[in-house]
Amino acid sequence: MKEMDEFLKENLLPDCVPEKSLNASIVKKVKGTQNMKHRTWKLSVAAAIAILVVGSASAYAAYRYLTPSQVAEQITEDGALAKAFESKDAIMVNETQKTAGYDITLMGIVSGKNLSSVTSEAVDQTKTYAVAAIAREDGKAMPDNTDDNYQTFCVSALVHGKRFQNVNNAALNAGVTSFVQDGVQYELLECDNIEMFANKGVYMGIVESFGNESQAFVMNKKTGDYTVNKDFDGMKALFTIPLDKSKADDAAAEQYFEKIGEKENTKTAEKENNENKAAANAGSKSEESLTSEWEHKFMKFRTLASKKAQAYVKKHAEVVVQETCNAGADGSIHVKSDAGESDYNVSTYTKVGVENVISFSSDGTFAGTYGETITPNEDGTYTYTVYRPVNVE
Repeated sequence: MKEMDEFLKENLLPDCVPEKSLNASIVKKVKGTQNMKHRTWKLSVAAAIAILVVGSASAYAAYRYLTPSQVAEQITEDGALAKAFESKDAIMVNETQKTAGYDITLMGIVSGKNLSSVTSEAVDQTKTYAVAAIAREDGKAMPDNTDDNYQTFCVSALVHGKRFQNVNNAALNAGVTSFVQDGVQYELLECDNIEMFANKGVYMGIVESFGNESQAFVMNKKTGDYTVNKDFDGMKALFTIPLDKSKADDAAAEQYFEKIGEKENTKTAEKENNENKAAANAGSKSEESLTSEWEHKFMKFRTLASKKAQAYVKKHAEVVVQETCNAGADGSIHVKSDAGESDYNVSTYTKVGVENVISFSSDGTFAGTYGETITPNEDGTYTYTVYRPVNVE
């Protein structure tokens, strides 16, 4: 497997981009020969030659990774989003960047109404969905959700000319769901429709955790362009999204920015009070900075089985929601809380009694910051728990 990967990497030419239909045919042939559970590959010589003839990073991605449609199929239930990723409206990017020891690939993006609910219940509104793949550069497998080192990375849209502090995942009502298969981690982002910003320009940034965008990427105040901050040592992948400008809606975009501004204004007084309290307890750290730190520490545990994780949660987290759920025939549970309404596939959580950290959301305030966990029980049910930060320093 490793030898085949290296052979293909060395021979694929990034400047040769095939037709979408040709890539699709390669995906169909190659995916049909792989065992998705046991990572057993049967790539024929003919298939390898076909990939080399196409000669592109897109073709290599077809061999190495699931397709965006397959990722959506694993996470969602009704198949609507999977079909959308196979439609002519989907944008297949398949660009890979190397950063901090990872190969990060932005695979594809699609927008639409009445698609599958990933992290929100507003399926009647136009949403944008993006799929990214993250693999270790050294070829070793990414840790799965049973590993303490497993974490969901932050995939975030950035709008040209708009500061991250104003337009970010919180403002875009974004959420990310992830899973690991065959050593590769897949992330599915859902956020408000970004096609309206097509005339302005939109980027997709991928960093280790929410809040790192302000350090990893720099916006030129004169041009509005975002670039990678070379002085930032952490994960930092930045992609330009080739949106269809015919789908831009400048009036809707301006209304959206105004709405965000109004929300920020209504929160100003409360936020200032919270920041003053936080500053008194933690020097110059803001509430947003403290919640970001809490998220990073909480999500890094991935399970709360270790004594270190249990001690941290006992001191710095409080339970706001806890309920017992039964999984459906598809292996998913449906939950609804202040953290949002979601369907989680729990079939991969097999260790009874192990509390798995699965998701995080935040609006930058303590009251609006949540960490979610799922614990398999002996009777076949699952305990869903939502935590909120307390005693943050």
